[in-house]
Amino acid sequence: MKLAEVCHQLHDLPADGTIYARLPWSLDSDAIVATEPEGGGLPVEAAEQRLSYFIEVDLAREFLADWLSTQPAEVPEDAACKRLILYAENDA
Repeated sequence: MKLAEVCHQLHDLPADGTIYARLPWSLDSDAIVATEPEGGGLPVEAAEQRLSYFIEVDLAREFLADWLSTQPAEVPEDAACKRLILYAENDA
């Protein structure tokens, strides 16, 4: 799955999931959603694919809902995903 697909399906993902994606993050980065191990670190499937922590699903939903509420017009899905990438890189 690509990071753009994960972003587009954000509301259908489990709230307790975490998104892992291949660096450098872009719409075309390989990505998965998995449960973060209780002891921290990467889930086995993320480590095997050499993916890095991106953001928790619930945090991504919260950020995008807040950000979209400030936009004067409807935002294309890819633009919202690009904004989420910037947030994950700089603020999360």
